[in-house]
Amino acid sequence: MIASVAPESWGCTKLYIFDKTPTGFELYSFYLADAPVGHDLANSVLDLGNNGKQELVLWGSLAGFATSSGLRYGLGCEAEWPLIFSWTGNSYSDVSDQYKNYYRGYLKSVNARLAAYSSVLAPEAAQTASPVSPRWGIGGSGPQADAVIPSDANEEGAVSGPVRVTPAATPAWAARNQAHRNYPCTRIEAAKTEAFLGVHSDSAMSTAIKDSESDDPKKRITAAVVFSFLGTDEAEQDLKRLSNDADPRVAALAKSAPSFRGDPPRDALTMSRKKPISN
Repeated sequence: MIASVAPESWGCTKLYIFDKTPTGFELYSFYLADAPVGHDLANSVLDLGNNGKQELVLWGSLAGFATSSGLRYGLGCEAEWPLIFSWTGNSYSDVSDQYKNYYRGYLKSVNARLAAYSSVLAPEAAQTASPVSPRWGIGGSGPQADAVIPSDANEEGAVSGPVRVTPAATPAWAARNQAHRNYPCTRIEAAKTEAFLGVHSDSAMSTAIKDSESDDPKKRITAAVVFSFLGTDEAEQDLKRLSNDADPRVAALAKSAPSFRGDPPRDALTMSRKKPISN
């Protein structure tokens, strides 16, 4: 039995596997507080090898220090990466290396999301000016500023000043908001997957270079994380350049970015056996 529990007092999700044995039940779980999780357990147990043996697909976090919205440098999104677990004789451990075809398919889905986000953001990026400043969000991702409607002072019951009307959110606005929020982390997920598969994408590198030269510190932070996953000599040089960024937040993040290459951390790759549970 697999159980995913999210107690309110902990503020995090814990995943457990209960195995029934001739002598009782065995419990397996992770030691990490920020351990891999199963978002949809009903669809997380798969026969990826088409051999009757089941694997468990969980999701581990990537570059949490850079992405978490609760942190100083947070990009406001969550970058995740699928990990494939299987019974390896004495524990449930990561066997992702054995399923490269799964990750090739996953990379296609990530690139499809990137293309969808780009198509939503492209018209906005092309605008050189906006007649009304956005109320919140990044680069106009939120709804437009309250519209100012002059009042008619001659009309009975009219107020003496202008009336502000907040427009309702539209599907288009919701799509832009989602694209702004998720695009940086989706690029990080793509970079991680390309590195895992040994793919060296020119588009990933060129986009990261462009972002590293942006005036937006969040784009430079995204570039630093992507460079760390790409790991080429050119990416290393660009990451070194960002470690001397004029913005101390970007510089600090770039200096710590090499540690992201190990994400998800090694402790997240094995489910440890806990004390046996008697019948």
